[in-house]
Amino acid sequence: MFVDGLKVFVVQIAYMIVPLIIIFAGTFGSLAMISPSGAITDPTAFTGLLGGTVIIGVILAIILGLIETIAIAHMAYNDSELGAAFRFGEILDVISQIGWIDYIIWYIVIGLIAAVIAFIAGLLNSIPIIGTLIALLIIYPYIQLFWNRALALRYAYE
Repeated sequence: MFVDGLKVFVVQIAYMIVPLIIIFAGTFGSLAMISPSGAITDPTAFTGLLGGTVIIGVILAIILGLIETIAIAHMAYNDSELGAAFRFGEILDVISQIGWIDYIIWYIVIGLIAAVIAFIAGLLNSIPIIGTLIALLIIYPYIQLFWNRALALRYAYE
């Protein structure tokens, strides 16, 4: 299971590296427009560079996140073969069989359910020790199980 977890981690990093590079490049590029005194040398360029790269990076992250989710399920379906997570043609075929609209609706609904459960866990974290232990040992693992079970059912339904 540890090796499978590392494979999932590698897939997640591989899919999100480009959006992260775009966001960080825009952020650090815009920081170069700040003079030593702290004044922004060109406010329009600063806002455009920072805002533009962040928007592009976030949109790319959303699109790749949708593909990444099915890629991880595709890897699991193919006996944890790491290469299966990067067979873009097969992954896009699976998403097409599910239907992009149905898949996006599923993604949003399951995400909202997980967010509500995570909010409850956050409230439990305000209870010292016991609440934190319940959140860490029961609720957060349940969220992961819920998400992955829902993904497996969505993937298998195609």
